[in-house]
Amino acid sequence: MKLLFKGTWKKERDLVDEGVVLDYFKALAHHLVRSNHVLVLSSTRRHHMLLAEEVSKAAALSGRDVKEILTFMLPDRESKIPQMGRVQRYSGAQWKIGDRTYLVQQTDAVIAIGGGKGTSDSIQKAFLARKPVFAACAVSSVISDAWRRRPDGAEYHYVEKGDADFVEDVNTTPDVFFDAGRRETWL
Repeated sequence: MKLLFKGTWKKERDLVDEGVVLDYFKALAHHLVRSNHVLVLSSTRRHHMLLAEEVSKAAALSGRDVKEILTFMLPDRESKIPQMGRVQRYSGAQWKIGDRTYLVQQTDAVIAIGGGKGTSDSIQKAFLARKPVFAACAVSSVISDAWRRRPDGAEYHYVEKGDADFVEDVNTTPDVFFDAGRRETWL
């Protein structure tokens, strides 16, 4: 399964507790190396690169090739090429909203940790495409609001009614969050 990570914004250091975000990144990396899933990153911005580093470290510790776990899907206009994971190029849209639509279409689920309007837009696109969304609501950001305003309100679920409720628990650890996600559909 291809898991699209979203969760960065222009003034991220002013808007999020980076220690909490790094805890989520480490937990996600740990869960990815134990699975057969691929994490897709869509930029070389700071939080994406921090997550890529955590995935690379976890892959190395487990003896797995990071290229099996991590893919960057970057528009042609992106000049920076990461040195870790696989890198795929695509013809970027004129507007970032088009890029977000393309990326959601190319992946199987969206994982949101922090984020702003772009992350919220990606979540909404995934809802419309009826793809699983895993929003870490314990990280205070715009995505918590997007989650609460999802289509069908409390009726949103992965396999059966109520199985997405764990996302709303803001008093959960990153490991518990990803364990619950694995039980439901993906990790």
